[in-house]
Amino acid sequence: MALDQTSITEKEIQVCAKVKDLLLELGIGFAPTERADLVVVTEPETNIPVTVDAEETVVCLRVQVCAERDEKAFYQRLLLANTQIAHGHFQVENGQVILADNLEAENLDANELEASIASLVTALVRNADWLE
Repeated sequence: MALDQTSITEKEIQVCAKVKDLLLELGIGFAPTERADLVVVTEPETNIPVTVDAEETVVCLRVQVCAERDEKAFYQRLLLANTQIAHGHFQVENGQVILADNLEAENLDANELEASIASLVTALVRNADWLE
């Protein structure tokens, strides 16, 4: 996911428009950002923000979780938690723990997008007690 990219292609804008249409179809609210290829979905029951980045071939969903820790047990729990997530995974990036999922843009449909968002939010809620 290229959150720090400086140029956005027309294809990325088209994929983002498709994502927005699917979100509207699902009745899921979102906030546009300064970037034409990025929206932030706020899950209504939990207010957990999910960043959706439209790339040319992939739609990347991300939730910032917490700062990484210097504890072996923490990473063991992350690995165990990954086995219980239907869509997505925990990863460490630039000192932060992120929940992420990547969806194929070409065949993306409403059910797949909704399932991915729900899976990420559920994984965060289920593991919130030890991720704080």
